[in-house]
Amino acid sequence: MGDLNNKRIFVTGGSKGLGLEICQALLNSNARVVTCARSKTSKLEDFENKFGKAFTFIPADLSNEESVLSLIDQAGLITQPYDGFVANAAIGADGLLTMMPKAGIQQALNVNLYSVILLTQAVLKGLLASQTSGSIVF
Repeated sequence: MGDLNNKRIFVTGGSKGLGLEICQALLNSNARVVTCARSKTSKLEDFENKFGKAFTFIPADLSNEESVLSLIDQAGLITQPYDGFVANAAIGADGLLTMMPKAGIQQALNVNLYSVILLTQAVLKGLLASQTSGSIVF
């Protein structure tokens, strides 16, 4: 990855797995990263200590609409344009669909689809308002 000097990137699901690795790679490329997850991990605390103001963690539950709307405000997705958005957060649905409870289906749809739509909408509003360009990765 090239030098992303001061580029501002928003990454969902940055606390573990692929999202954590994406955050690490972006930070190592001099980007400013804002990420969210349900809870802060020790690795995210390490990022805060190592990268200072270049890294921001915002706790959010993407299965909850109120939490997503609060995240949009806290991250400034509409008011502060971002250079990139990586929609990484997702949950899997274990087992047979025929046996999955409706609450599990709804949670998967909220995290994997509805929150992504709301966050993408906010990022696009910010880009349009600032008349700048950016990248969105799903």
